[in-house]
Amino acid sequence: MRQVLLFLLLSLQLGLRAQSAYSNEFLTIGVGARAHGMGGAVVASVNDVNSAYWNPAGLSHIDAPLQLGAMHAEWFGGVGKFDHISLARRLNADRAAVGSISMVRLAIDQIPNTLNLVAPDGSIVFDNVSEFSSADYGFLISYATAIGEWDEKKSNRLGANVKVIHRQIGPFAKAWGFGIDLGMQWVRGPWQFGLVGQDLSTTFTGWRYSFTEEQKIQLEKTGNIIPVSALEKTLPHLGAGILRRFGKEDAFYCNVELGMNVFFDGKRNTVVASEFASLEPKAGLEAAYKKYVFLRGGYGNIQKIKDELDPLRTNTRGQLYSGVGVRFGRVQIDYALSNIGNLAKELNYSHIFSAALSFTGE
Repeated sequence: MRQVLLFLLLSLQLGLRAQSAYSNEFLTIGVGARAHGMGGAVVASVNDVNSAYWNPAGLSHIDAPLQLGAMHAEWFGGVGKFDHISLARRLNADRAAVGSISMVRLAIDQIPNTLNLVAPDGSIVFDNVSEFSSADYGFLISYATAIGEWDEKKSNRLGANVKVIHRQIGPFAKAWGFGIDLGMQWVRGPWQFGLVGQDLSTTFTGWRYSFTEEQKIQLEKTGNIIPVSALEKTLPHLGAGILRRFGKEDAFYCNVELGMNVFFDGKRNTVVASEFASLEPKAGLEAAYKKYVFLRGGYGNIQKIKDELDPLRTNTRGQLYSGVGVRFGRVQIDYALSNIGNLAKELNYSHIFSAALSFTGE
């Protein structure tokens, strides 16, 4: 375990030497209605097919031979379609070894292409307006296992992702990227601890643009900059969580989890921020009855927002989250209500649904 922690810290230091850039932000949205309902505070407790995204070590808790999960959400009034699908398979029951494959997709369709709106003679031809889509894909190949002797009350668990990024903006631009994630969980009775390092290798995403000569001329005429091939770098960031369970899982019980994200890509509008690191706390609550009915709440996305009347003053604001879940035999269905507005006056609530199906192998 010491070697694992040393690798994580060394990877962070190496990644910090690369130039920081906000990139692949679609992978920060989050998957699974349970996690959304708890404000993303699930690094310590996640234990199903969605673990590959939040903390790959959690995959090792899956006791079914095969588990399938899916999620769909629509952001910004239905403009953006966000989907996630994942398949996990138990590889070795004695070692709690599980492998999984996941895909995350964010797409915006029917974007007007007005490059040919103006004809060579200067006239406007609306029939020349076409449409294209912008789609971002993230593929995760994951593996998780328990380390040493383990049981449900005491265990050490380790997981890793190999991440492949593919982004496409119509026929104009394509990008490929690669990265590595590493996660750990420790279970000690009613206490659980989680730590995950994402983009530990620094995820490099290379863009390549393709415009025809006619399109380049049109871009120059309209005052647009013609983009050239570029390389984006997503620096490592950490996620941590601590959970305390109250009650027994065969009756009423409650999970309380406190979490935190630590970013190293420059000063953000978080509660604690510096040029070296920015800290973003969050909290989640889950009340359940015999793992059949779940009520959830969370608080997160805490940011410092400039005051509308006094630009020298900042206000600290966060967002509330809520959700429910039910389990029928091998099927788990979850729902969350999430607000991704600007933390000011506008509200932009989105309905998030996800489901998981566990196969018995019988």
